[in-house]
Parts: sequence; C-alpha cells; structure tokens
Amino acid sequence: MKKISHFVAGIFLGLLLAWLLGLFDPASISAIEPSIPKAAAPGAPKPVITTVSATHANVVMPTAPAVPAHGPDPASAKAIPKTPAANSDFSQVALPSQQRKAATNNLRMLGSAAPQYMVDHGVTSASYHDLVGTETDDYIRSITPASDEDYTDIIIFQAQTQISISAESFGTITYNL
Repeated sequence: MKKISHFVAGIFLGLLLAWLLGLFDPASISAIEPSIPKAAAPGAPKPVITTVSATHANVVMPTAPAVPAHGPDPASAKAIPKTPAANSDFSQVALPSQQRKAATNNLRMLGSAAPQYMVDHGVTSASYHDLVGTETDDYIRSITPASDEDYTDIIIFQAQTQISISAESFGTITYNL
C-alpha cells in the first residue's frame, strides 16, 4: 500500500513539474482528438489538416495536403522558398559574438596553462610555443582561431595581469589573468 501511494505521489509531482515548466497543459487534453474535415466542393482549395501530439498538446503542426501521383497542378503551383542546407558555407560562418566567446576561451586556456608552465620549469614567462603543441610536455594540444586572430606572438609574463588578442571581425578582447 505504501509503494502505491509513493507511486501516485510521484506521478502527481511529475505532472505538476511538467505543468510548471510549460510542458503540459491539462486543459488541452480534450483537444487531442483531431477533427475530420468535410468534403469540399470540386475546385475548392484543399484544407490544411492539423494534428495534435499527446505529449506536446499545445503544439500544433500543419501537414501538407496530399499531392496527386502525376504531380502538383501547374496552375496552382507556388514558389517555395529554399532554406540553406545545414552543411552550407552560410551555416559555418560564426557570428561575432560566437567568435568573441571562442577567442576569450582560447585566452583563458593560455592564461591558465602559463602559470603552471612557469612553476614546472622555474621560468618567469611562457610563450604560445611553450604551451601549445602535441608534444608530451605541452599543456594545450591546440588552439583553433575563432576568426583571423594570431596567438603565436603571445608571451605571458609572471607579473602580467591581462592578455589581449585582436581581430578585424570582432575587435580586441582582453582576458584578466
């Protein structure tokens, strides 16, 4: 009996949480059954049929009308705008805010590895070439530039409090060590 009450309480709390997060609307359960459209007059435009998902009852997705086997009627054909493909060059271009975040992360990695390098090697500076590479004693495997910035000239000194990088696409970024 105790297990059943815990199960019911768990179900209730799960539904309450889903409702609070906006994933479930108890009032829309009655709208789950789709309506069946009546036959239209010949030559009338075909209605768009909507379906409702039981898991996301508040999301309505239109479905395309059926296309005859011989193809769409050329007289009623409309131009469908094309969207860029997921792997096109357009989707590979990073926005300046994304470039700034990536460049800041690169500076963070260099700024975090430099003090450890200085302690390990008993020196007061660390250059990009000391920190980045595929050798076993390098601290960072690789740095991928976010845009057109160049990290190879960076040297971090022990008393230094900031490092900066500049690029035409996003300007100058300064990272506090």
